[in-house]
Amino acid sequence: MSTTETQTDTLSAALPWFPGFYESILDDLMVRTIEMEMEETSETYDQIMDRYSWKLATGAIAKAWVEAFSKETDIPMEFDEMVSPREYNFTTDRLFVRIPVDAIEKIAAEMDDKILRETIRTNHSSRSGFVSFYADDLDDPEWQMPVREWDHNQLGTLLEAKLLQEEHEQEDFEEDLYEQVTIWCPENEGWIKDRPEKEAPCAP
Repeated sequence: MSTTETQTDTLSAALPWFPGFYESILDDLMVRTIEMEMEETSETYDQIMDRYSWKLATGAIAKAWVEAFSKETDIPMEFDEMVSPREYNFTTDRLFVRIPVDAIEKIAAEMDDKILRETIRTNHSSRSGFVSFYADDLDDPEWQMPVREWDHNQLGTLLEAKLLQEEHEQEDFEEDLYEQVTIWCPENEGWIKDRPEKEAPCAP
């Protein structure tokens, strides 16, 4: 299938409740991995960091997070990209996925109007220190367009509303996905280059 066909058959959506890599459980995962490597090899932190790839680590974790999210929600999706801010003062890393159009339309058709309305109001109401670029009312024309015409932020709000409709709690949901993500083994993803052989390497 060509890239054009894939883009036509799927929609880009911002993935809700992704904690990012700044002072988060995923940041702790990478720190713990480095500490374990120091214990196993007796190398210093600087020596480990010479062999460590932050880019490969965050990329592998982000893709694993998308797979876990898809498995947990039964929503078909594929990793698209991760966008990181220049500075982590006001925002964190964001994950974007591609979801089949028919899956998005099914979610919208089964959505509780009240929950979606409240999620839109919560996410898109301007307040002190935050100016929203979206209307905070489901009845606004930009939210009344066919769902296949919504942009990635609007679809992210739809996905969050689905999680809330299914009575997920954000903290518990993140913990569930984290447990699945930690199954991925760092050395198999190439986080740590030129890694010496281990007696019992974890399964790919």
